[in-house]
Order: sequence, then C-alpha cells, then structure tokens
Amino acid sequence: MWPLITPLIVRGNNGYSALPVGEERSPILTAKATARWDLGEVAGVLAELFYTRDPNRTTYANDDTGVATVVWDSPDIVGGNLLLQVRF
Repeated sequence: MWPLITPLIVRGNNGYSALPVGEERSPILTAKATARWDLGEVAGVLAELFYTRDPNRTTYANDDTGVATVVWDSPDIVGGNLLLQVRF
C-alpha cells in the first residue's frame, strides 16, 4: 500500500523521526536536576543531571529481505554536565 501514512515526530530544526506503521505517538517526559557548590570566593562547581524518556525514538534496521524498516529504539536518555567556574 502506497503511500504509507505514519506519524512524523519533529524534534527541533534537524530532528525528525517516523514511527512504525500503525503506531501512535506518546508523550515525552524530561527531568533535570542542578546543584551548585561554592568553593570559597574564588571558584564554584556546577553539576547538572538530566533524564528523558522518549517512547517515540526510532531507528532504521534491515528486515529479512534487506529492506530498511522503522523499528523502536531505546526510550531512555541520560546525560550530565560538570562545570568548574573561576571568578576573577
């Protein structure tokens, strides 16, 4: 059947992904924690940790016939930052 009608997920200017045929989109949940620790008057440390659960993440994989199809990818994304700030 052509054309296939599948939802398209748009994640900003350059982030697009299609869902597998017959699937519906789901909400994306994000949590972020930030901590700051002052090391006197001269320096400080800033730490950030974030977690995103995106059940709409997909990738392409070859099926048994070698044709690329849309398949589900891991929905969990974890990241973090650690910054050292020096004051002059």
